[in-house]
Formats: sequence, C-alpha cells, structure tokens
Amino acid sequence: MSLGLLSQSIYNHRLFDPSLNKDSSRSHIRVVAHTQNQIGSNVLMHQQNLGFTSSFEKNKLSVQGLYALQYLKTDLFQTQFIQEFNTLPSNGVFHRLNDSTSFLGHLFKGSLTYEAFEFLSLSINHNTLRLDDGYRSLWMGNHNSPFWHFKIDAQFGDAFRYQSIVARFKDRNPLNPSRFGSTKFGAFHVLSASIRKKLHFHFFESVIWGAKDSLNHRNFDARYLNPVIFYRPVEYGIGSADNSFMGASIQYQPSKRFEVYTQLILDEFFLKEIRSRQGWWANKYGLQLGSKLYFELPNNKQLQLQAEANTVRPFTYAHLRSLESYTHHNQSIAHPLGANFREIVGLATLKTKKSIIDAKAIYYEKGLDVNGMNMGGNPLRNYLDRSSDYGHNTLQGTLSKVLWLEANYYYRFSKKIPLFVFGGGGVRMHNLSENTAFIQIGLSTLHFQTDHDYY
Repeated sequence: MSLGLLSQSIYNHRLFDPSLNKDSSRSHIRVVAHTQNQIGSNVLMHQQNLGFTSSFEKNKLSVQGLYALQYLKTDLFQTQFIQEFNTLPSNGVFHRLNDSTSFLGHLFKGSLTYEAFEFLSLSINHNTLRLDDGYRSLWMGNHNSPFWHFKIDAQFGDAFRYQSIVARFKDRNPLNPSRFGSTKFGAFHVLSASIRKKLHFHFFESVIWGAKDSLNHRNFDARYLNPVIFYRPVEYGIGSADNSFMGASIQYQPSKRFEVYTQLILDEFFLKEIRSRQGWWANKYGLQLGSKLYFELPNNKQLQLQAEANTVRPFTYAHLRSLESYTHHNQSIAHPLGANFREIVGLATLKTKKSIIDAKAIYYEKGLDVNGMNMGGNPLRNYLDRSSDYGHNTLQGTLSKVLWLEANYYYRFSKKIPLFVFGGGGVRMHNLSENTAFIQIGLSTLHFQTDHDYY
C-alpha cells in the first residue's frame, strides 16, 4: 500500500489496471478508446472517446500524456446536471452542438516528472488529484475535469512522506466558449506517516484564493508557496478572506485481506457551538468511514468488496464568492455531491485473467435549495445567502433521495490488446418512486472516468 500517495495516474477509470500498459520499451504510443451506448426509460446516452496515450522515460525524466476527442449525447439526468451547474462532469473543454444534449470537445491529461533525488521528485501536471483511500474523497476526487498543478513529493524512508502542491483552477462555463471566467489558485500540503506498514496517518491542509479580490488584482500569492507553513496563520496574517481547510485520514490494514479507513475534512467549526447543538451554520465539516475486503479465489480470481459512508454538513466548501469555493469548472473538486448530504456506497468487483464483473449500489440523501433560498448544498453559492445563523442541520431543505444500482461485465479479447467489450444495466430510483432502468453496451480500454452515479 502506498504511503499517502496522491493518485496521479492519467487513467481515471476505476477498474483500470496498470498492468494493461506494461511494455518492454520505456517509451510508447497507444490508441485508447471508449464507446458506450445506453438506452432505457428516460435514458438515451451515447459517449465516444478516441485518442492516444504516450510515455517517455530517460534517466531521471519521465513524460506521460493522454489526448482524446470526445462526443457525448447526454441523458435526462446528465442534461439536468449540466443545466444546473453549467459544466460537463469529468471532461475537459466541450462545445455544444446544434441540439441541447450533444457536445463535442477534447480531453488532455499529462505530466512531466523529474526525479531530482532518490527521495525527491518534482512534477508539472494537467490532471486530477485524489487521496486514494475510498470510492469517494472528501478532500480531492477524480470525477472533475483536469487542472494545472505543480507538485513536490518527498519520501523519507518507509515512515514519512510529504507533498506540496500548487494548482490553478477556473471558474467558467464550458458551454459558453466566450466566457472563460476567472482564475483562482489553490495550495495543498499532505503529510503522511506509516507504522509497521499497517497503520497510515495522513494530515492535509489547503487554501483556495481568487486571482482578483474586492480591492485589487491579486493574481498569484507567492506567500502560499512556502512548503512548510500552516495556511490558516498566513491567511490571517495577510488580512485575507481566503478559503482554507484542514483534515486527516487514517488507513488500517491488519491483514492483506482487510482494510478500514476514515477521512475527516474541517472547513470551519467551533467546539463550543458543536456542544450547544444549536445548528450553527459555520460548523462545516465532513466525515467518511469505509472498509475493504480482499479474497484470492481458485483459478486466479480476485474478489474485492467495499462499503463506505459519507456525510458533509451544509455550507462546507462554500465561501463568499465562487472564486474562493472548493470548485473547478463549476464542479466540486472534493465529493461530487457538494455538501448537505449523506451517502452509503457498496461495491463488489470480481476479476479473472480475461474478465471483470463489477456491481455497485449507492444510496444518498441530499437537501436541495427551497424557492431560491440557499440550503448549503451548492458550494458555488455565497454562504451569506443563508436564512439564519442557527438551526442548520444536514439534509435541510427539499429532501432528494436517490438509489443507484448498476452491474457490468467486461471481457478482454486478447492479452496483447487491452480492449474490453462490456455490457450491463442498472436502475436509478429518485425518491424511491421515480424509477429509470437502463441497459448499456460498449467497448473500452478502461482509460476514462465513466462513473457518473451522482446525478
């Protein structure tokens, strides 16, 4: 198990296996593709991705890249999501075609890494980031579109690891090419410690700030570049209203077959207000708890079971402006549901030499805005729009309940060609009464993010 590794692979499909890209040469260019056709009640979705990946290594320098042309015809739920947030999830720059549900665009991901020393690497990336413990992440997830960032990664033996990241984000509407919006920046620290390779602690902090504040054109703030500072004191010291976070996660793996993990994110909170139980609006935090089971079955079969629960309080990730919110391209860079929700996830994956059977069940409840009043679920909204300072509880507002059930079978034609044909189906139940069933078939090299189970 990696020690606090911020996942940096340019291949974001959940079932992707790095062994698919094994090659005798240190450099390569490969064709990658994904075609998915889904049909059902209220569902007619087509997605086609075609592109290539490349890799180059020489001495201490390595380069990875992925470029793909994309066509997407959205279903009812994707269209509703796009209309609400003006963004296409998990994708790069897109342009709307003649009708309101078809989009064409491109996706680029890449990294340039220099191994300065055996214990230190520097990299420039256009990709997503995540703390890779659970299915979801309350700090960094890989469901959003890629962004530019610079990372310093230092490993101190087997016990400690430290990572410092500086990133650039965009507030923009990708459906309107004439509005690229404003730039904002983020700085992140992750400190990881390991005890006997079974117990892992991860401590992280981050800060988001807009390139332009209410007084001047601020642009990049070099004071956040210091890799060994705490962001909150710096924020107060410069008199800034930037959006800072702190958090921690724990992984415990008593055996090769069992793992438990938890993650905590703190936006703002006062212990006095938590104890009073008056629902103070600024008690903003999230909690994750999960476990994994691994089984080695006869005939080289591998079974993994995973269960996870997530909850995030209202107004978490939000700020005075969307320029300081925890978002990129109008979508949360943490949990895709934003805030003001509770969620339960169950996953089962069976792998053989040539096939994968994957099933998942997800149930979540989320409080939505009421008549334009901010209930704290959308990180893009100003938290000053709240109705009061007290009386705020998780799931406040109009309650939306969604149950997502899905199962798929993937079959690989050849060991030499990492191409899978897949088929499956599922059902989405809204408020346990509005049921939408679907079936799907397609071909995929498993390089693209296709889990869109949060609409």
